[in-house]
Amino acid sequence: VVVPYLLSHRTRLLSQLEDAAAAGSSSNSMQNGPSSVRPTANGTYSSSSSKAKTPEGLRLIATVIDTAILRAMLLQPDSGALLRLLQQTNFVDLEDGESVLTSAGRYAELAALYQYNRRHTEGLRLLQQLSQHPGSLEVPADGAAVDLKGLPGVWAAVRYLTAMQPQEVDLIQEHAGWILEADPEAGLEALLAMNPPLDIDIVKPLLEAHAPDFTAVYLESALDLGLATPREVHSELLLIYLHMALEEEREGVKSSVAHARQLSLTDLLVSRPHQPLKLFPDDLTQWGPTPRTSQTGGTSSDTRPGTSGGTSGDTQAPQDGTSGDTQDGTSSDTGAAGAAAASRKPAAVQLPSRPASPLLTPTLLQTPSRRDAYQRLRELVYSSDYIDPEYVLSKLGQGQLLEIRALMLERLGRHREALSVYIHDLNRTDLAEQYCDRFYEAGLAAAVGVGPVVTIGDQDGTSGDTASDAAGDSAAAAAPSQGSASAASGDRQQQNNAVAAAAG
Repeated sequence: VVVPYLLSHRTRLLSQLEDAAAAGSSSNSMQNGPSSVRPTANGTYSSSSSKAKTPEGLRLIATVIDTAILRAMLLQPDSGALLRLLQQTNFVDLEDGESVLTSAGRYAELAALYQYNRRHTEGLRLLQQLSQHPGSLEVPADGAAVDLKGLPGVWAAVRYLTAMQPQEVDLIQEHAGWILEADPEAGLEALLAMNPPLDIDIVKPLLEAHAPDFTAVYLESALDLGLATPREVHSELLLIYLHMALEEEREGVKSSVAHARQLSLTDLLVSRPHQPLKLFPDDLTQWGPTPRTSQTGGTSSDTRPGTSGGTSGDTQAPQDGTSGDTQDGTSSDTGAAGAAAASRKPAAVQLPSRPASPLLTPTLLQTPSRRDAYQRLRELVYSSDYIDPEYVLSKLGQGQLLEIRALMLERLGRHREALSVYIHDLNRTDLAEQYCDRFYEAGLAAAVGVGPVVTIGDQDGTSGDTASDAAGDSAAAAAPSQGSASAASGDRQQQNNAVAAAAG
Protein backbone atom coordinates (compact mmCIF):
# COMPACT_ATOMS: atom_id res chain seq x y z
CA VAL A 1 0.00 0.00 0.00
CA VAL A 2 2.78 2.42 0.91
CA VAL A 3 4.71 2.11 -2.36
CA PRO A 4 1.75 2.76 -4.71
CA TYR A 5 0.74 5.72 -2.54
CA LEU A 6 4.23 7.23 -2.70
CA LEU A 7 4.54 6.54 -6.41
CA SER A 8 1.29 8.35 -7.17
CA HIS A 9 2.48 11.45 -5.31
CA ARG A 10 5.87 11.12 -7.04
CA THR A 11 4.26 11.25 -10.47
CA ARG A 12 2.40 14.47 -9.68
CA LEU A 13 5.49 15.97 -8.07
CA LEU A 14 7.61 15.31 -11.15
CA SER A 15 4.97 17.04 -13.27
CA GLN A 16 5.09 20.04 -10.96
CA LEU A 17 8.88 20.10 -11.21
CA GLU A 18 8.69 20.20 -14.98
CA ASP A 19 6.16 23.03 -14.91
CA ALA A 20 8.20 25.01 -12.40
CA ALA A 21 11.38 24.62 -14.41
CA ALA A 22 9.61 25.71 -17.58
CA ALA A 23 8.17 28.79 -15.88
CA GLY A 24 11.51 29.83 -14.42
CA SER A 25 10.17 29.72 -10.90
CA SER A 26 13.65 29.65 -9.44
CA SER A 27 13.87 33.43 -9.78
CA ASN A 28 11.10 33.75 -7.18
CA SER A 29 13.01 31.81 -4.55
CA MET A 30 13.94 34.63 -2.15
CA GLN A 31 12.72 33.43 1.24
CA ASN A 32 14.69 31.49 3.82
CA GLY A 33 13.73 29.32 6.75
CA PRO A 34 12.11 25.93 7.19
CA SER A 35 8.94 25.09 5.34
CA SER A 36 5.99 23.01 6.40
CA VAL A 37 4.96 20.79 3.49
CA ARG A 38 1.78 18.71 3.33
CA PRO A 39 -0.19 17.07 0.50
CA THR A 40 -3.60 18.50 -0.31
CA ALA A 41 -6.73 16.51 -1.11
CA ASN A 42 -6.02 16.57 -4.85
CA GLY A 43 -2.43 15.34 -4.42
CA THR A 44 -0.63 18.68 -4.89
CA TYR A 45 1.43 20.32 -2.18
CA SER A 46 0.89 23.40 -0.06
CA SER A 47 3.32 25.03 2.31
CA SER A 48 3.64 27.77 4.85
CA SER A 49 6.65 28.95 2.87
CA SER A 50 6.80 29.82 -0.81
CA LYS A 51 10.11 27.93 -0.95
CA ALA A 52 8.22 24.66 -1.41
CA LYS A 53 6.78 26.01 -4.65
CA THR A 54 10.21 26.60 -6.20
CA PRO A 55 12.17 23.95 -8.08
CA GLU A 56 14.57 23.74 -5.12
CA GLY A 57 11.74 23.15 -2.69
CA LEU A 58 10.08 20.61 -4.94
CA ARG A 59 13.36 18.74 -5.35
CA LEU A 60 13.69 18.57 -1.57
CA ILE A 61 10.24 17.00 -1.36
CA ALA A 62 11.16 14.62 -4.20
CA THR A 63 14.28 13.54 -2.30
CA VAL A 64 12.19 12.64 0.73
CA ILE A 65 9.66 10.72 -1.37
CA ASP A 66 12.18 8.83 -3.56
CA THR A 67 14.31 7.83 -0.58
CA ALA A 68 11.18 6.59 1.19
CA ILE A 69 10.21 4.61 -1.93
CA LEU A 70 13.67 3.00 -2.00
CA ARG A 71 13.42 1.94 1.64
CA ALA A 72 9.90 0.61 1.16
CA MET A 73 10.86 -1.41 -1.94
CA LEU A 74 13.76 -3.01 -0.08
CA LEU A 75 11.23 -4.48 2.35
CA GLN A 76 9.38 -6.19 -0.51
CA PRO A 77 10.43 -9.15 -2.70
CA ASP A 78 12.66 -7.97 -5.53
CA SER A 79 10.64 -7.43 -8.72
CA GLY A 80 13.16 -5.28 -10.56
CA ALA A 81 11.11 -2.14 -9.91
CA LEU A 82 13.77 -0.53 -7.70
CA LEU A 83 16.50 -1.12 -10.30
CA ARG A 84 14.33 0.51 -12.96
CA LEU A 85 13.61 3.46 -10.66
CA LEU A 86 17.29 4.13 -10.03
CA GLN A 87 18.10 4.11 -13.76
CA GLN A 88 15.75 6.99 -14.52
CA THR A 89 15.39 10.48 -13.15
CA ASN A 90 15.35 10.14 -9.38
CA PHE A 91 16.09 12.18 -6.28
CA VAL A 92 17.23 9.45 -3.88
CA ASP A 93 19.56 10.80 -1.23
CA LEU A 94 22.95 9.37 -2.20
CA GLU A 95 24.34 8.90 1.30
CA ASP A 96 21.20 7.29 2.69
CA GLY A 97 20.70 5.17 -0.43
CA GLU A 98 24.31 3.98 -0.38
CA SER A 99 23.97 2.87 3.23
CA VAL A 100 20.73 0.92 2.94
CA LEU A 101 21.56 -0.68 -0.42
CA THR A 102 24.94 -1.88 0.84
CA SER A 103 23.35 -3.33 3.98
CA ALA A 104 20.87 -5.23 1.81
CA GLY A 105 23.48 -6.51 -0.67
CA ARG A 106 21.65 -4.80 -3.52
CA TYR A 107 24.80 -3.85 -5.39
CA ALA A 108 23.29 -3.63 -8.87
CA GLU A 109 20.94 -0.92 -7.63
CA LEU A 110 23.87 0.76 -5.88
CA ALA A 111 25.90 0.79 -9.12
CA ALA A 112 22.94 2.41 -10.90
CA LEU A 113 22.70 5.01 -8.13
CA TYR A 114 26.42 5.76 -8.44
CA GLN A 115 26.13 6.16 -12.21
CA TYR A 116 23.14 8.50 -11.98
CA ASN A 117 24.98 10.69 -9.46
CA ARG A 118 28.21 10.61 -11.55
CA ARG A 119 30.14 8.82 -8.84
CA HIS A 120 31.97 6.87 -11.52
CA THR A 121 34.98 5.82 -9.48
CA GLU A 122 32.80 4.05 -6.92
CA GLY A 123 30.48 2.65 -9.59
CA LEU A 124 33.19 1.04 -11.72
CA ARG A 125 35.09 -0.31 -8.73
CA LEU A 126 31.89 -1.91 -7.46
CA LEU A 127 31.26 -3.59 -10.83
CA GLN A 128 34.86 -4.84 -10.89
CA GLN A 129 34.43 -6.31 -7.43
CA LEU A 130 31.11 -7.93 -8.35
CA SER A 131 32.57 -9.46 -11.50
CA GLN A 132 36.06 -10.44 -10.45
CA HIS A 133 36.04 -10.72 -6.64
CA PRO A 134 32.46 -11.24 -5.40
CA GLY A 135 33.69 -13.14 -2.37
CA SER A 136 35.38 -10.02 -1.00
CA LEU A 137 32.04 -8.24 -0.44
CA GLU A 138 31.19 -7.77 3.25
CA VAL A 139 27.51 -8.44 2.59
CA PRO A 140 26.70 -11.20 0.08
CA ALA A 141 25.14 -9.99 -3.17
CA ASP A 142 21.37 -10.14 -3.44
CA GLY A 143 18.85 -9.44 -6.18
CA ALA A 144 20.20 -8.64 -9.65
CA ALA A 145 23.75 -8.39 -8.29
CA VAL A 146 23.87 -12.17 -7.90
CA ASP A 147 24.00 -12.48 -11.69
CA LEU A 148 26.96 -10.11 -12.11
CA LYS A 149 29.69 -12.60 -11.28
CA GLY A 150 32.07 -13.15 -14.19
CA LEU A 151 31.23 -11.98 -17.72
CA PRO A 152 27.84 -10.35 -16.98
CA GLY A 153 29.65 -7.97 -14.62
CA VAL A 154 32.30 -7.33 -17.26
CA TRP A 155 29.68 -6.37 -19.84
CA ALA A 156 27.91 -4.18 -17.28
CA ALA A 157 31.21 -2.32 -16.90
CA VAL A 158 31.37 -2.00 -20.71
CA ARG A 159 27.95 -0.34 -20.76
CA TYR A 160 29.05 1.91 -17.91
CA LEU A 161 32.26 2.94 -19.71
CA THR A 162 30.61 3.69 -23.03
CA ALA A 163 28.24 6.15 -21.32
CA MET A 164 31.17 8.18 -19.96
CA GLN A 165 32.73 11.26 -21.50
CA PRO A 166 36.24 11.54 -23.03
CA GLN A 167 37.33 14.01 -20.34
CA GLU A 168 37.13 11.10 -17.90
CA VAL A 169 39.88 9.33 -19.83
CA ASP A 170 41.97 8.53 -16.74
CA LEU A 171 39.14 6.51 -15.22
CA ILE A 172 38.41 4.89 -18.57
CA GLN A 173 42.04 3.80 -18.90
CA GLU A 174 42.10 2.46 -15.34
CA HIS A 175 39.13 0.16 -15.88
CA ALA A 176 39.58 -0.72 -19.55
CA GLY A 177 42.63 -2.73 -18.48
CA TRP A 178 40.88 -5.26 -16.27
CA ILE A 179 37.99 -5.50 -18.73
CA LEU A 180 40.42 -6.37 -21.55
CA GLU A 181 42.11 -9.01 -19.42
CA ALA A 182 38.79 -10.53 -18.35
CA ASP A 183 37.28 -10.59 -21.85
CA PRO A 184 39.12 -9.03 -24.83
CA GLU A 185 35.90 -8.88 -26.86
CA ALA A 186 34.21 -6.83 -24.13
CA GLY A 187 37.21 -4.53 -23.81
CA LEU A 188 37.37 -3.93 -27.56
CA GLU A 189 33.64 -3.26 -27.64
CA ALA A 190 34.08 -0.58 -24.97
CA LEU A 191 37.04 1.06 -26.70
CA LEU A 192 35.32 1.12 -30.09
CA ALA A 193 31.88 2.25 -28.89
CA MET A 194 32.95 5.41 -27.05
CA ASN A 195 31.20 8.48 -28.43
CA PRO A 196 33.13 10.51 -29.35
CA PRO A 197 35.77 7.82 -29.96
CA LEU A 198 38.96 7.61 -27.96
CA ASP A 199 42.14 8.66 -29.71
CA ILE A 200 43.98 5.70 -31.18
CA ASP A 201 47.16 6.77 -29.37
CA ILE A 202 45.33 6.29 -26.06
CA VAL A 203 43.97 2.88 -26.97
CA LYS A 204 47.12 1.22 -28.35
CA PRO A 205 49.11 1.36 -25.08
CA LEU A 206 46.14 -0.19 -23.27
CA LEU A 207 46.05 -3.08 -25.71
CA GLU A 208 49.81 -3.59 -25.60
CA ALA A 209 49.67 -3.78 -21.81
CA HIS A 210 46.55 -5.90 -21.31
CA ALA A 211 45.64 -7.71 -24.57
CA PRO A 212 48.54 -7.52 -27.04
CA ASP A 213 47.23 -10.41 -29.15
CA PHE A 214 44.17 -8.33 -30.06
CA THR A 215 45.93 -5.19 -31.27
CA ALA A 216 45.36 -6.19 -34.89
CA VAL A 217 41.65 -6.73 -34.24
CA TYR A 218 41.34 -3.22 -32.80
CA LEU A 219 43.28 -1.61 -35.66
CA GLU A 220 41.20 -3.44 -38.29
CA SER A 221 37.96 -2.53 -36.54
CA ALA A 222 38.98 1.11 -36.12
CA LEU A 223 39.82 1.23 -39.83
CA ASP A 224 36.52 -0.34 -40.88
CA LEU A 225 34.50 1.95 -38.59
CA GLY A 226 36.27 5.07 -39.85
CA LEU A 227 38.00 5.72 -36.51
CA ALA A 228 41.48 5.53 -38.05
CA THR A 229 43.08 6.07 -41.45
CA PRO A 230 45.24 3.65 -43.46
CA ARG A 231 48.22 5.94 -42.95
CA GLU A 232 47.83 5.56 -39.17
CA VAL A 233 47.54 1.79 -38.97
CA HIS A 234 48.98 0.03 -42.03
CA SER A 235 52.60 0.02 -40.88
CA GLU A 236 51.69 -1.46 -37.51
CA LEU A 237 49.34 -4.00 -39.07
CA LEU A 238 52.16 -5.03 -41.39
CA LEU A 239 54.44 -5.95 -38.47
CA ILE A 240 51.68 -7.85 -36.67
CA TYR A 241 50.65 -9.77 -39.79
CA LEU A 242 54.28 -10.61 -40.60
CA HIS A 243 54.83 -12.04 -37.14
CA MET A 244 51.65 -14.10 -37.31
CA ALA A 245 52.21 -15.31 -40.87
CA LEU A 246 55.74 -16.49 -40.05
CA GLU A 247 54.30 -18.33 -37.05
CA GLU A 248 51.71 -19.96 -39.31
CA GLU A 249 54.44 -21.04 -41.73
CA ARG A 250 56.41 -22.64 -38.87
CA GLU A 251 53.58 -24.23 -36.91
CA GLY A 252 51.09 -25.12 -39.62
CA VAL A 253 47.34 -25.48 -39.60
CA LYS A 254 46.81 -25.16 -35.84
CA SER A 255 48.35 -21.69 -35.76
CA SER A 256 46.55 -20.62 -38.92
CA VAL A 257 43.13 -21.63 -37.61
CA ALA A 258 43.80 -19.96 -34.24
CA HIS A 259 44.73 -16.70 -35.96
CA ALA A 260 41.72 -16.89 -38.25
CA ARG A 261 39.40 -17.29 -35.27
CA GLN A 262 41.07 -14.48 -33.39
CA LEU A 263 41.04 -12.07 -36.33
CA SER A 264 37.44 -12.94 -37.20
CA LEU A 265 36.50 -10.90 -34.14
CA THR A 266 36.97 -7.83 -36.35
CA ASP A 267 33.99 -8.70 -38.52
CA LEU A 268 31.98 -9.50 -35.40
CA LEU A 269 32.73 -6.15 -33.78
CA VAL A 270 32.00 -4.00 -36.82
CA SER A 271 28.83 -5.91 -37.75
CA ARG A 272 27.33 -5.57 -34.28
CA PRO A 273 25.07 -2.52 -33.93
CA HIS A 274 26.41 -0.21 -31.22
CA GLN A 275 23.30 0.98 -29.42
CA PRO A 276 23.46 2.94 -26.18
CA LEU A 277 21.95 0.72 -23.50
CA LYS A 278 21.01 1.24 -19.89
CA LEU A 279 23.48 -0.05 -17.33
CA PHE A 280 21.09 -2.92 -16.62
CA PRO A 281 18.68 -3.36 -19.57
CA ASP A 282 15.20 -4.69 -18.87
CA ASP A 283 15.86 -7.44 -21.44
CA LEU A 284 18.19 -9.87 -19.68
CA THR A 285 19.52 -11.15 -23.03
CA GLN A 286 21.25 -7.77 -23.40
CA TRP A 287 23.28 -8.19 -20.22
CA GLY A 288 25.99 -9.88 -22.29
CA PRO A 289 27.34 -9.10 -25.79
CA THR A 290 24.87 -7.17 -27.95
CA PRO A 291 23.18 -9.64 -30.34
CA ARG A 292 23.94 -9.10 -34.01
CA THR A 293 21.15 -8.51 -36.46
CA SER A 294 20.92 -11.36 -38.94
CA GLN A 295 20.43 -10.95 -42.67
CA THR A 296 16.79 -11.95 -42.26
CA GLY A 297 16.11 -9.31 -39.67
CA GLY A 298 16.29 -11.53 -36.58
CA THR A 299 19.04 -11.75 -34.04
CA SER A 300 21.61 -14.38 -33.31
CA SER A 301 23.74 -14.97 -30.26
CA ASP A 302 27.47 -14.40 -30.51
CA THR A 303 29.90 -17.24 -30.03
CA ARG A 304 33.30 -16.16 -28.84
CA PRO A 305 36.43 -16.93 -30.85
CA GLY A 306 38.08 -20.05 -29.57
CA THR A 307 34.87 -21.85 -28.60
CA SER A 308 33.60 -24.94 -30.33
CA GLY A 309 30.93 -22.94 -32.08
CA GLY A 310 33.29 -20.69 -34.01
CA THR A 311 32.29 -17.11 -34.76
CA SER A 312 30.06 -17.30 -37.76
CA GLY A 313 26.63 -16.78 -36.13
CA ASP A 314 23.86 -15.83 -38.52
CA THR A 315 25.61 -12.93 -40.19
CA GLN A 316 28.31 -13.53 -42.75
CA ALA A 317 30.86 -10.84 -43.49
CA PRO A 318 30.48 -9.17 -46.88
CA GLN A 319 32.56 -10.88 -49.53
CA ASP A 320 34.62 -7.80 -50.24
CA GLY A 321 35.96 -7.79 -46.70
CA THR A 322 34.22 -4.58 -45.65
CA SER A 323 32.21 -4.32 -42.51
CA GLY A 324 28.51 -4.21 -41.80
CA ASP A 325 26.66 -1.62 -39.75
CA THR A 326 28.53 1.16 -38.00
CA GLN A 327 27.70 2.92 -34.79
CA ASP A 328 25.39 5.42 -36.45
CA GLY A 329 23.45 2.69 -38.21
CA THR A 330 24.80 3.41 -41.68
CA SER A 331 26.57 0.97 -43.90
CA SER A 332 30.29 1.02 -43.37
CA ASP A 333 30.96 0.80 -47.11
CA THR A 334 29.99 4.45 -47.37
CA GLY A 335 31.61 7.57 -46.01
CA ALA A 336 34.92 7.52 -44.15
CA ALA A 337 34.69 3.88 -43.19
CA GLY A 338 34.06 2.82 -46.77
CA ALA A 339 36.95 4.91 -48.03
CA ALA A 340 39.23 3.43 -45.39
CA ALA A 341 38.20 -0.11 -46.25
CA ALA A 342 38.49 0.48 -50.00
CA SER A 343 42.00 1.88 -49.64
CA ARG A 344 43.25 -1.54 -48.57
CA LYS A 345 42.32 -3.19 -51.88
CA PRO A 346 44.16 -3.11 -55.20
CA ALA A 347 42.53 -1.10 -57.98
CA ALA A 348 41.82 -2.96 -61.22
CA VAL A 349 44.14 -5.82 -60.27
CA GLN A 350 43.07 -9.28 -59.21
CA LEU A 351 45.22 -10.63 -56.42
CA PRO A 352 47.01 -13.82 -57.47
CA SER A 353 45.73 -16.97 -55.86
CA ARG A 354 47.70 -18.33 -52.96
CA PRO A 355 49.69 -21.50 -53.63
CA ALA A 356 48.00 -24.64 -52.37
CA SER A 357 48.91 -25.08 -48.72
CA PRO A 358 47.97 -27.43 -45.90
CA LEU A 359 47.43 -24.30 -43.81
CA LEU A 360 44.10 -23.69 -45.52
CA THR A 361 41.48 -26.00 -44.07
CA PRO A 362 38.20 -26.64 -45.93
CA THR A 363 36.40 -24.39 -43.42
CA LEU A 364 38.73 -21.49 -44.09
CA LEU A 365 38.54 -21.98 -47.84
CA GLN A 366 34.75 -21.63 -47.68
CA THR A 367 35.01 -18.20 -46.02
CA PRO A 368 34.86 -15.60 -48.80
CA SER A 369 36.19 -12.67 -46.76
CA ARG A 370 39.38 -12.14 -44.79
CA ARG A 371 40.82 -15.33 -43.36
CA ASP A 372 44.08 -16.01 -41.55
CA ALA A 373 46.97 -13.62 -40.99
CA TYR A 374 48.70 -14.73 -44.20
CA GLN A 375 45.72 -13.69 -46.31
CA ARG A 376 45.52 -10.33 -44.56
CA LEU A 377 49.25 -9.76 -44.97
CA ARG A 378 49.04 -10.65 -48.64
CA GLU A 379 46.22 -8.20 -49.28
CA LEU A 380 47.91 -5.43 -47.30
CA VAL A 381 51.37 -5.59 -48.87
CA TYR A 382 49.96 -5.85 -52.38
CA SER A 383 47.55 -2.94 -52.19
CA SER A 384 48.58 -0.42 -49.54
CA ASP A 385 50.19 2.86 -50.55
CA TYR A 386 51.74 3.08 -47.08
CA ILE A 387 53.81 -0.09 -47.20
CA ASP A 388 57.45 0.03 -48.34
CA PRO A 389 58.22 -3.15 -50.30
CA GLU A 390 61.92 -2.85 -49.53
CA TYR A 391 61.12 -2.81 -45.81
CA VAL A 392 58.97 -5.92 -46.15
CA LEU A 393 61.77 -7.73 -47.99
CA SER A 394 64.21 -6.76 -45.25
CA LYS A 395 61.99 -8.51 -42.71
CA LEU A 396 61.88 -11.80 -44.60
CA GLY A 397 64.60 -14.36 -44.03
CA GLN A 398 65.92 -16.67 -46.71
CA GLY A 399 63.12 -18.94 -47.92
CA GLN A 400 60.42 -17.32 -45.76
CA LEU A 401 57.00 -16.37 -47.15
CA LEU A 402 58.12 -16.78 -50.75
CA GLU A 403 54.88 -15.57 -52.32
CA ILE A 404 55.01 -12.38 -50.24
CA ARG A 405 58.58 -11.91 -51.45
CA ALA A 406 57.46 -12.30 -55.08
CA LEU A 407 54.64 -9.77 -54.59
CA MET A 408 57.09 -7.23 -53.17
CA LEU A 409 59.49 -7.79 -56.03
CA GLU A 410 56.55 -7.25 -58.38
CA ARG A 411 55.70 -3.92 -56.73
CA LEU A 412 59.33 -2.88 -57.05
CA GLY A 413 59.31 -3.72 -60.76
CA ARG A 414 61.94 -6.45 -60.30
CA HIS A 415 60.09 -8.82 -62.61
CA ARG A 416 62.96 -11.18 -63.36
CA GLU A 417 63.42 -11.94 -59.66
CA ALA A 418 59.68 -12.26 -59.05
CA LEU A 419 59.27 -14.77 -61.89
CA SER A 420 62.28 -16.68 -60.61
CA VAL A 421 60.63 -17.05 -57.19
CA TYR A 422 57.41 -18.38 -58.73
CA ILE A 423 59.16 -20.80 -61.08
CA HIS A 424 62.26 -21.96 -59.22
CA ASP A 425 61.44 -21.51 -55.52
CA LEU A 426 57.70 -22.20 -55.51
CA ASN A 427 57.77 -24.45 -58.59
CA ARG A 428 54.53 -22.82 -59.73
CA THR A 429 54.55 -21.98 -63.43
CA ASP A 430 50.81 -21.32 -63.20
CA LEU A 431 51.48 -18.40 -60.84
CA ALA A 432 54.13 -17.11 -63.22
CA GLU A 433 51.58 -17.16 -66.03
CA GLN A 434 49.07 -15.33 -63.85
CA TYR A 435 51.78 -12.77 -63.14
CA CYS A 436 52.15 -12.14 -66.88
CA ASP A 437 48.37 -12.07 -67.32
CA ARG A 438 48.05 -9.24 -64.85
CA PHE A 439 50.39 -7.06 -66.85
CA TYR A 440 48.87 -8.05 -70.15
CA GLU A 441 45.36 -7.16 -69.00
CA ALA A 442 46.44 -3.93 -67.32
CA GLY A 443 48.22 -2.86 -70.49
CA LEU A 444 45.26 -3.82 -72.65
CA ALA A 445 42.86 -1.81 -70.47
CA ALA A 446 45.13 1.21 -70.73
CA ALA A 447 45.52 0.87 -74.49
CA VAL A 448 41.79 0.87 -75.21
CA GLY A 449 41.11 3.54 -72.62
CA VAL A 450 38.78 1.53 -70.41
CA GLY A 451 40.68 2.10 -67.21
CA PRO A 452 43.82 3.43 -65.64
CA VAL A 453 47.15 1.73 -65.98
CA VAL A 454 47.99 -0.15 -62.82
CA THR A 455 51.70 0.33 -62.34
CA ILE A 456 53.40 -1.97 -59.92
CA GLY A 457 56.86 -0.55 -59.69
CA ASP A 458 59.02 1.71 -57.55
CA GLN A 459 57.00 4.04 -55.33
CA ASP A 460 58.83 7.09 -56.66
CA GLY A 461 57.29 6.48 -60.10
CA THR A 462 60.27 4.79 -61.72
CA SER A 463 59.79 1.30 -63.00
CA GLY A 464 62.03 -1.69 -62.73
CA ASP A 465 62.69 -4.28 -65.40
CA THR A 466 59.60 -5.31 -67.35
CA ALA A 467 58.16 -8.79 -67.59
CA SER A 468 59.68 -9.05 -71.04
CA ASP A 469 63.10 -8.13 -69.62
CA ALA A 470 62.64 -10.92 -67.10
CA ALA A 471 62.05 -13.33 -69.96
CA GLY A 472 65.17 -12.22 -71.73
CA ASP A 473 65.78 -9.89 -74.66
CA SER A 474 64.82 -12.58 -77.14
CA ALA A 475 61.35 -13.16 -75.58
CA ALA A 476 58.29 -11.09 -76.44
CA ALA A 477 56.89 -8.77 -73.78
CA ALA A 478 54.55 -10.34 -71.23
CA ALA A 479 52.57 -7.11 -71.02
CA PRO A 480 51.28 -5.65 -74.32
CA SER A 481 52.43 -2.37 -75.76
CA GLN A 482 50.26 0.56 -74.77
CA GLY A 483 50.54 2.16 -78.20
CA SER A 484 47.35 0.72 -79.65
CA ALA A 485 44.55 -1.66 -78.90
CA SER A 486 45.49 -3.95 -81.73
CA ALA A 487 49.04 -4.27 -80.49
CA ALA A 488 47.69 -4.92 -77.01
CA SER A 489 45.51 -7.76 -78.24
CA GLY A 490 48.36 -9.77 -79.68
CA ASP A 491 48.94 -13.44 -79.20
CA ARG A 492 49.23 -14.48 -75.53
CA GLN A 493 51.78 -17.01 -76.57
CA GLN A 494 54.19 -14.17 -75.78
CA GLN A 495 53.50 -14.75 -72.12
CA ASN A 496 54.28 -18.42 -72.32
CA ASN A 497 57.54 -17.55 -74.06
CA ALA A 498 58.34 -15.15 -71.27
CA VAL A 499 57.73 -17.78 -68.61
CA ALA A 500 59.75 -20.33 -70.50
CA ALA A 501 62.65 -17.93 -70.86
CA ALA A 502 62.56 -17.09 -67.15
CA ALA A 503 62.50 -20.78 -66.30
CA GLY A 504 65.50 -21.33 -68.47
